[in-house]
Amino acid sequence: MTTFTPMNVLGNMMNICDKYNETHKKKLFKNLYYNLGYAAPEVREERFWYGTNNWYGILEILNNNFNTTNDCNIEMDKYYKNVLKLYKEKHGFDKLK
Repeated sequence: MTTFTPMNVLGNMMNICDKYNETHKKKLFKNLYYNLGYAAPEVREERFWYGTNNWYGILEILNNNFNTTNDCNIEMDKYYKNVLKLYKEKHGFDKLK
């Protein structure tokens, strides 16, 4: 079983974008992925959701770029709802040791 981390969630979101050839949307997730890689572990989760003044978090990416109806957006919406459900059940992401 894979760990439930912001990086794995972003990887899955990029795979959904690949499936529908949504290169611009994938680039937004990839930028967040790279930026999180440079963030300290104690702020990574907050930055995943909200970003910073310099780059978008997942909420802003989804709200600004996934607001029309197409196959990619429908699949992303389902995936995001599953992420939220799991996040609530686990009380956050998995802690890496």
